[in-house]
Amino acid sequence: MKSSYLMKLRNNTQNLTLRLYKMDKKYKLTSSIIENGRDFGLLVDSIFLVSEFTKQTDIISIGNDWLLDADMMLYKAFSHGCTIKHLTYGTPIPILTQGLVDVSSINVLTRALLETTLVFYYLFITSNNSDERQLRYLKWQLSDLLKRQSMMKDLRYSGDDKEAVRKSDEVNVKIIRDKIKQNKEFKYLTAKQQKYVIENFQDWRLPLQDHGYYPSWIKLGRDAGLNNHYSELFYNHISSYAHSGSMSILQLRQGNKESIDTSIRTSITATMVAFAMIIKGFWEIVPMSEQALNDLEMHKSSVDIWYSIGTKEDQDVTKESSKTHNLDSRLHGNDSTIKN
Repeated sequence: MKSSYLMKLRNNTQNLTLRLYKMDKKYKLTSSIIENGRDFGLLVDSIFLVSEFTKQTDIISIGNDWLLDADMMLYKAFSHGCTIKHLTYGTPIPILTQGLVDVSSINVLTRALLETTLVFYYLFITSNNSDERQLRYLKWQLSDLLKRQSMMKDLRYSGDDKEAVRKSDEVNVKIIRDKIKQNKEFKYLTAKQQKYVIENFQDWRLPLQDHGYYPSWIKLGRDAGLNNHYSELFYNHISSYAHSGSMSILQLRQGNKESIDTSIRTSITATMVAFAMIIKGFWEIVPMSEQALNDLEMHKSSVDIWYSIGTKEDQDVTKESSKTHNLDSRLHGNDSTIKN
């Protein structure tokens, strides 16, 4: 039953690829955005199939919290990316003659998607030391529990479940702290760093050994393998939108179809890079999940190409971009598996 279910999913997602292609044409997006949109459909298929494969094959079992959280990050990336794509078609506003394409929201969501991918890599991949990975994961869990405890002390926070949540959090905080104290990597930290890990809730990242500060998002990007364009230049650009920087306002003032198309194109491109990165990352921690794309050569090819675009430096990217394979012919020249 599971194999037939996965086969049905494959057929449905392949149909989605063609529908996304038609939607891009319907909304008269530029040809370069349409070209990206074709690969976008394949990557949406892939990330969904990989997640569903783990559920249908019982790879992730109850009680294995870190794998459950890894799978939820895969879903979080999937939902961000699909929302970004939907926003590129515009939101109907009755008072306007045409749909509103909210470039700011697209960029803010793109940043959230990239950060989800970087958190995934930081927690589960970029350290070869299993004790350090465990410590990163425990600190990530602890920080938000402590933050919620602090928030719930505020008398303005009310609700019938407040006391129950507070007590549950106290139990979980103690359990996590006990695990942290037993962690081998934790014992190598200075007393000041240990206190930061146990008590500080302002950030979930571990302090760096050399100077005690936690790593920046740019460092997390470079550690994950992102090239300079995505780890620094593009990330700084979309952060301006998240924090209402002057450049984001200036671009809105100067808004025209060309600048909107450019912004959409770069965000969709970054979305596809993030999709490919997190798919590859999930394959690394759950190798069996790569079987979800068995015999789906176009899907695997798209994952490989967009991973390369995100990780190779500028001089190599053009070579990969030229491989973004004529999906028009692949979709329409071999339509035995894709129905209108």
